[in-house]
Amino acid sequence: MAVFKSIHKGMGSFRLKPVAGETYLAILNLPDGKQKIYNLPKANAEGTVLQIEDDLNKDSLLLTLQISPGMVNNQTCHLLGLARGVTCYGAKLILKQNKIEAHIAKALFPTGIAHFVVLEDSGRPINERLVFIDRHDNLLFDFKTEDRIYHPHDSIPVSIKVTDARGKPVTGSFSLAVTDNGQVKADSSNNIVSNILLTSDLKGSVEDAGWYFGNDQLKELALDNLMLTQGWVGYGWKSMLKDNITAVYKPEPEFGIGGRVMKLINSPLKNAKIVLFSPAINFIRDTVSNQNGQFMFTHLPQADTIDYVIQATKKGGGNYGVDLSVDEFKPAAIVKMANPLIKPWYVNSDTTALKLSDNRKKYQQEKDKMLYGVRGRVLKEVVIKSTKIIKGSQNLNGPGQADLVFDEDDLLKVAKKSLLRLLQEKVKDFRLGTHVFVAHATPVYSNVIFRWYFINDKFVLFIVDGIPLYKSIPINSVDDITTFLQSHNAEDVKGIEINYSKIYASNYEARYGAGNILVQLAFIEITTRTGKGNIYNNTPGVYHYRPIPLTMAKQFYQPKYTTITKSTLPDLRSTIHWDPNIITDENGEARISFYAADQPTSYTLILQGTDLKGNLGFKTATINVK
Repeated sequence: MAVFKSIHKGMGSFRLKPVAGETYLAILNLPDGKQKIYNLPKANAEGTVLQIEDDLNKDSLLLTLQISPGMVNNQTCHLLGLARGVTCYGAKLILKQNKIEAHIAKALFPTGIAHFVVLEDSGRPINERLVFIDRHDNLLFDFKTEDRIYHPHDSIPVSIKVTDARGKPVTGSFSLAVTDNGQVKADSSNNIVSNILLTSDLKGSVEDAGWYFGNDQLKELALDNLMLTQGWVGYGWKSMLKDNITAVYKPEPEFGIGGRVMKLINSPLKNAKIVLFSPAINFIRDTVSNQNGQFMFTHLPQADTIDYVIQATKKGGGNYGVDLSVDEFKPAAIVKMANPLIKPWYVNSDTTALKLSDNRKKYQQEKDKMLYGVRGRVLKEVVIKSTKIIKGSQNLNGPGQADLVFDEDDLLKVAKKSLLRLLQEKVKDFRLGTHVFVAHATPVYSNVIFRWYFINDKFVLFIVDGIPLYKSIPINSVDDITTFLQSHNAEDVKGIEINYSKIYASNYEARYGAGNILVQLAFIEITTRTGKGNIYNNTPGVYHYRPIPLTMAKQFYQPKYTTITKSTLPDLRSTIHWDPNIITDENGEARISFYAADQPTSYTLILQGTDLKGNLGFKTATINVK
């Protein structure tokens, strides 16, 4: 029927016209002479086939939709072409013939992956296809250095010129990394162009993504095979077709603190006086709420870690019945990367990585000689342990005697996190799971599946100020526990002690788990601020706010050598230079310089970035140091 082979990274494609009811096999001849046989999916009697042909020498795509006889029924369908979440092309199709062709201009789409889908009138997709469109409009970079030989410790000037695809100078922001090829293998395949235009819209890890960018027939065919193999498919068309799409995470032009003031009857409190102050930096500012009860503070001081107190009072004074809320930052969910795990250093070690490791050891040895002399002695590590004490704790083992302790300082650092999220993030193997109680007595009894919180395989019993939680609030299911943990923040309590090992859990088992032979227990002791088993929220009209710590940008260190510079420390830098924000002028030009290290070697320069219109660019260059 067909003979085929892979053309790149094990991926290939071939054309086959299947017949309904027939079975097809793929026979693979492996390099070692063995064969493997795979059953191909069965062909449906009815359906559609969507094909897209992209000729590098033409300015349009040829889209072909083939329709089985049973679907030729004058049904109205819609053909959409999307790129970067935006609809770039649309057309109405009438299924009145077996084959429909359309020429679609590439100029309608930006460079990158385009997603074509055929939808029924109801919005149900019946076929879709991904294709990579290359407009050849990426930025062009040019490196220039002085025409001379460079030696160790020399200052190396580099001139950069950036133009668009038509040769017009552009202003933009770019980063430059310079690495020592003797210590670092520069990865040019994973760059801003391959990441934004290709891998971000595909599923799984793409090997050597930068290889696919090139103007030749082989790479074009391999890139199309990649679309067919790892193309991401999604059906959220209703949200994508909305005229006005609201951003889930709004842009933050500057650091500000905003919120809302409400009355007890859940109506906005306008003209309320809002005071923001921080005793640590002697800062105070006030404002009033608008007619919707909203307020905003801007132009705040930049500080690494800071605490604010926000207080709201009525126009005439007093805070009775005042409900103050602040717009807390809600980070996006963390998704684990699909990239392959990094192998340990001892697996397939290369000389470059070993040289980098050796240089770091040499540098530390030379530094120790300078600080302590040749006869200096490095003392053995001394580990100092202290016990965290929670005032008022009812811990049966004594204050601070637990497997894991969170004191008041720990809790204030994550003040607005719920108790549930805190436990999920900080307590290893804390989870919501199920346990099956197996019935052994008689056939009349059936197994019971029980949902609860666990640490490892131990049931968690929550204790609040020495009183089991089930005695303080009604608990009909684990959902009541979840509600309790979600409705209280870390700042609402003074301390949390986790007891799960035998040495710390035995006293709790003797008091709370006596006679329990079915399951093992772990105990979480929560100490409230009142010490009476109740967790009270903050004072009405007062809100303690701790913004996410601000990290100030630091300048990348580089030495400055002169003719009289003498240093006893070796310069074994692996990263010679790093500049994350090079701004080109109106002529598209910029100039930087850096100093070479000790060893004769070669350097790789990696320049990448974007202009003000969002066009991307990437280029590498090499400089030799003799």
